[in-house]
Amino acid sequence: MDGAVSTPSSWFEYGERSTPAVQTVERLRPHLASLGITRLARQTGLDRIGIPCFSAIRPAGLTLSVSQGKGRDDASAMASALMEAAEFAIAERSEVPDRLATAEALRLAGETYYDAARLLPPDRPLPTAVPIRWLKGSNWPHDEPLWIPRDALTIGEDATDLPEVGRSTNGLASGNTTEEALFHAICELLERDATSLWSLLPDAARLATEFPIEAVDDAVIKAFGKQISDADLELRLFDQTTDLGVPCVMAVISERGSDTARLFDIAAGYGCHPTGTRAIGRAITEAAQTRITNIAGGRDDFLPAEYFEQADESIAFLQHYGPGQAQPPAWLAPDTPLPELLDHLAERIGPTAEIVWSELGGAPYGISVVRALSAVLEDRETNVNWSPGQRALRVLGQ
Repeated sequence: MDGAVSTPSSWFEYGERSTPAVQTVERLRPHLASLGITRLARQTGLDRIGIPCFSAIRPAGLTLSVSQGKGRDDASAMASALMEAAEFAIAERSEVPDRLATAEALRLAGETYYDAARLLPPDRPLPTAVPIRWLKGSNWPHDEPLWIPRDALTIGEDATDLPEVGRSTNGLASGNTTEEALFHAICELLERDATSLWSLLPDAARLATEFPIEAVDDAVIKAFGKQISDADLELRLFDQTTDLGVPCVMAVISERGSDTARLFDIAAGYGCHPTGTRAIGRAITEAAQTRITNIAGGRDDFLPAEYFEQADESIAFLQHYGPGQAQPPAWLAPDTPLPELLDHLAERIGPTAEIVWSELGGAPYGISVVRALSAVLEDRETNVNWSPGQRALRVLGQ
């Protein structure tokens, strides 16, 4: 396929994928109308890199009407775009039954509930005497039942119970199975936590995390790097892995030798995965996707003025420094199966992250959509009510 990286496909037959991407796409095709998806567009050719990127269009979306997807080949990028559009559609109009009760009534009944305090303004705690809607969920990895405020899980619809809740798609994920979706949701929470903590570091400390692509012994990563270099662009990689030890990487693509400081000329992407090469690959393909998203101009959360916005010092320094000499993050074997990946995450972060999750739907379409939350992991960029938690305070030296 045009734009595909010529490497053994086994690298992308990931251990957590229960179904090949092409089968996922074909399974979703009959349901596109029900999900409000009217168009699937190949956008790879809008840029000169050649890493496959697609968009899925939902004109009646309550949040974003355009979802992006990326991958090694067209099938992977199509599946990525469709699955993101599907998870948005399902999270906007989740048909999972809810329960109306006060937090106090749940407590008196001996039932556990999740206090979404970190998603609320500091002076507006979760009401305990006012009935609100709850969805059934579980903590992870112990799978103990609990109730989670519906407004903390869903998107799009008005948050009538908790009108000031910080809503985002952080921890929203889909998969061919529930386990697959949960794995991706947890990785996203870890990615946002890592990005948040890294953003609090001084410039010198952030620059010290850069590692050269030559240090990555993987044919696909090197092929990605060559595509970017051949397009006369610069690629920089930063290891954002936190004390939790799960590889998290940021990739930055910018024009080679350009002195421009426009924000949209610096494209960043992020990836988190117990397999380091997966984290790096995700970050690189997402950075390429970011460039195409900026070029296409179809995202309804972009304002025209943003295309002329200058990068502030916290971003501009990423453009031309380097090359870094750090080492890339360590990793599990690329073919590690999903149960082992989840066991590894449970061992690394289970006692610390305090993750809860709930299934939002997807069964009629042959997929699963879940939302995961954490009262411990940081979410500086996605939570309008964010204030530093203990992890952030440690980075800040407080």
